[in-house]
Amino acid sequence: MGSGIAQVFAMNGNYSIYLCDLTEELAEKGKKSIDKTLAYQVKKGKITDSEKNAILDRITIGTKEIFKDADLIIEAVKENMKIKKKPLKN
Repeated sequence: MGSGIAQVFAMNGNYSIYLCDLTEELAEKGKKSIDKTLAYQVKKGKITDSEKNAILDRITIGTKEIFKDADLIIEAVKENMKIKKKPLKN
């Protein structure tokens, strides 16, 4: 769900998107999912390859350390309260 939200923001505005997860590997998996979805849209002629690359360039991946100065945070953590509260501590 989080990667879908990140994709929508990246496609609909000139925003810097920080796609965060518990590990770098999980965040990379989310960005790869977005890449796959965008590649399909290129194949269908809905967006160009340069638009796809611009969208992906707006997405930075990492863990919670990268969003310290974010103006808006959208939490999409799985339904586990212990995990949900952890990213917002500190």
